[in-house]
Amino acid sequence: MTKKYIIRYANELLNFRLMEFYSLTEHFGLEYCFVENPSDKPYFIIETKEEYRLLNVINRSVLAQELYEYWTSAETWKQFESNLKSSENIHNEFYKSCSFRIIVETFGRKITMKDKVERIERFDFLPFDGQIKLNDPEISFYYFEYFGNDRNIIPDLPYQMLFGKRIADSGRKNVPKFSLKERKFIANTSMEPTLAFLMSNIAKIDANDFVYDPFVGSGSLLVSAAFHGAYICGSDIDYLLLHGLAKPSRCGATNRDHDESILSNLKQYGLESKYIDVISADSSLALLRKFPFFDAIVTDPPYGKRESRERIGTKKNYKIPDELVAEHIPSKLEYNIGDIYRDLMKTAAENLKLGGRILFWAPYSNLKEDEVKPEQINRHEAYLPQTDFFSENDELEKELRSRFNHPNLKFIGFAKQGLAYRYCRILIAMEKTVFITQLINTTGTKMSSNNESSSEDDSSPSSAINYEISKDYWKNVDASMDGMLGGLTEVNTHDVNESRALLKRLLQHVDTKDDSKTLRCLDCGAGIGRVTKYVLSLFFDEIDLLEQNEAFLEQSKIFLNEIYDKKICKVYLQGIHEFEPDPNIQYDCIWGQWVFGYVTDDDLLNFLIKCVSLLKPPHGFIVIKDNVTKGNESISHYEDGSYTRCNERFLKIFARVGDVLRLKCTVKQKKHPRDLLPVRMYVLTLASKN
Repeated sequence: MTKKYIIRYANELLNFRLMEFYSLTEHFGLEYCFVENPSDKPYFIIETKEEYRLLNVINRSVLAQELYEYWTSAETWKQFESNLKSSENIHNEFYKSCSFRIIVETFGRKITMKDKVERIERFDFLPFDGQIKLNDPEISFYYFEYFGNDRNIIPDLPYQMLFGKRIADSGRKNVPKFSLKERKFIANTSMEPTLAFLMSNIAKIDANDFVYDPFVGSGSLLVSAAFHGAYICGSDIDYLLLHGLAKPSRCGATNRDHDESILSNLKQYGLESKYIDVISADSSLALLRKFPFFDAIVTDPPYGKRESRERIGTKKNYKIPDELVAEHIPSKLEYNIGDIYRDLMKTAAENLKLGGRILFWAPYSNLKEDEVKPEQINRHEAYLPQTDFFSENDELEKELRSRFNHPNLKFIGFAKQGLAYRYCRILIAMEKTVFITQLINTTGTKMSSNNESSSEDDSSPSSAINYEISKDYWKNVDASMDGMLGGLTEVNTHDVNESRALLKRLLQHVDTKDDSKTLRCLDCGAGIGRVTKYVLSLFFDEIDLLEQNEAFLEQSKIFLNEIYDKKICKVYLQGIHEFEPDPNIQYDCIWGQWVFGYVTDDDLLNFLIKCVSLLKPPHGFIVIKDNVTKGNESISHYEDGSYTRCNERFLKIFARVGDVLRLKCTVKQKKHPRDLLPVRMYVLTLASKN
């Protein structure tokens, strides 16, 4: 049932509300629509039928305060009273006997307690017979009046009146216990807890994620990530700070405690199990190998004001004597602020998982160039347009998109936070959409992110496939329907129906009524037997399974149950690329679904050639069912060592075996979630001369 809701926000960090709201609704999969377009009002009014998902959003939010079920709103009391009287909610039998209270709150104007009581007495028309309890009632109703946000213009009557039932508190209640005042280990620029939790929400950090901060400092951002269940690690060039040896930041403190560290902070909150490690390292140098480790990167790099911007280096090249190398402490140079952000985006492109987000802060100046005195240039160089940064203009978003761009990252959004002396900082959010070595064009030439091509055999883009990674990946996948479909079990019904429809068409000219004829099929990449159970077993008398994961094959005996005993004939514990078929067996159908993305083009070609002798002439056929990209580029996936081909790539491979196999037809699956890659079914038959 669709309902309307009021989300009430705190009067803090107003610019960040939408960033957090959009991120959390996307994270929890909430489908909704705005009843009123978002504005500077201290509340959103939305409509949704997924209250349980909305509660997840509110329980996580640190900018929202409370959630209410919307009953009515109006601009005049007469209309408001009429709307409320006609509301179905007030006639609900449940509310008539419950204890309740009515709370009056105003936005943009203060009213006395006497005024509040007068407003409450106006609700004497409500048909509620329950006890009025000011403390701990069963139901709390809220009446809001909105007078606008202009303190210089306060109207006599509100612009809008709203009424609703309180449903839940937000996650904001968790923030105070993380106060920096009570925290064991802090530094000069430790992030305020509300902002730290806000960044975690916008980054969509979840349980068991792996989160990295390359300018970790005292680890404030990682504390919020750990609270949300993520495993954390970080690096920083400041060795003394990481080891609790730096000058204390607390007022009046002369020395740090011996156990001050990021780990001690996590122990303070019972989160030490989420701590991986922190490393003393220079973010300008290559620290991590190029592999997508992280689900999110959150950081607050130094701007050169309260924290210096440093990297390892010298103005001159010095020869270090061999006997001093072991204890040598490298000298440091200023780390150019433009280089900081370029290196950050490079790290995100190389080390974020696909869909992972990087969040970072950047300084911003409200000063115009002609307002800057010459002696201020060095002092505020990080903020000034004369250096590597930008100034205020009317197209801020356009300028930010221009400054912070990377071919592998998508600009998600930004929000400003005001600081002292006409300066502010901007939170930038970007999301990884492309792997840095993922593009393979239709000619088979591998394309790097900077559009430099590397020569590679047209028929074998093997760098996009890693058999060991694939094998290890599937070892950790649950032997279940959910595991086989990557958690997307909702695709099963349409997938099965369209596969059955295709087989029905392909077999309509094959004589299946003759009892002497036995139809046999090979299920490639069989997993636990999902396709065999729901599709192939309906059409074929005998089925062989080809699967390299032994645990999946064992589970198939249970999953297929009677089908296994009646129809499963031969089981190959092999991968597609190492398949050694029985030369004495021939098949009416060889079916491979969502498996050929794990083999190179060369190995797919070899497999197809092997299949020629396995097909029963003249009607035997091969079905390749797989995802395809939406454009003309193929996409590699480092997480599981696979890659998704484009349609043209498949067609080119089939053309190379055109002498022995003919592409009979290609069918695009019609019913498939739009946010997933399309699915195509390719049918290959023996060429006429065979």
